[in-house]
Amino acid sequence: MKKFFLFAMFAALALLTGTGCDLDKAIQEVEDSLNPTDPEYVISVHRIIRYRRGEDLERMIDTFSGGTVCVNMNPFLHSRNIKKVELLPRQGDAGFFDLVLHLDKRGQMLWSSIAIQYRGEKLGLVVDGVFYRAFMPNIPNPDDIDPKTGSVTVLLQGPVDQATANSIAKFSEKNYRHFNR
Repeated sequence: MKKFFLFAMFAALALLTGTGCDLDKAIQEVEDSLNPTDPEYVISVHRIIRYRRGEDLERMIDTFSGGTVCVNMNPFLHSRNIKKVELLPRQGDAGFFDLVLHLDKRGQMLWSSIAIQYRGEKLGLVVDGVFYRAFMPNIPNPDDIDPKTGSVTVLLQGPVDQATANSIAKFSEKNYRHFNR
C-alpha cells in the first residue's frame, strides 16, 4: 500500500511539473466551457473598396471616427487564424502600439497570399465589425517563425491606441479557442 501511495504521488508530481503549460491550457478550456461568452475584440482584415459596384459583398460599415467606409465583407484574415497577439510599442509614438500576430498554418497561407496579391494596397483592420484603420500588409520572412510555438509572426503596423491594443491582446487567445472548437 505504501509503494502504491508513493507511486501515485510521484506520478501526480511528474504530471504537474512536466506539463504545466498543458495543464494551464486544459484549465482555461474548462473555464471557457463553464462560462461561455461571446468573443470580444474580434479582429479581421478586409479589402477596402474605393468604388462600390453594388455587389452584395460590398458593404458600408461604421468607423471608430464616426464616418463610414466600404469594405468587402469576406475577411481575408480573422481571429480564428490568430493564435495570439502581442504588443510592440511604437518608437516616438508614446501610448500607441504595433500588433504582432502569431498565425496558425491557415493564417500563414492567407497572410502570405494577401501580402503578395495586395502589395502596395491598403487593407482595413476591423475590430468587432467597426472599421479601425487602414494598413499595408508586409511580406513575412522565414525569420518570423516563433521558435516556441512554431507559428509565423506578422507585424501589423499601427498606430493602435493603448486601450484597444491591450483588449485585442487580452482576448486574442480566448477568441482563437472559441472559433476553433
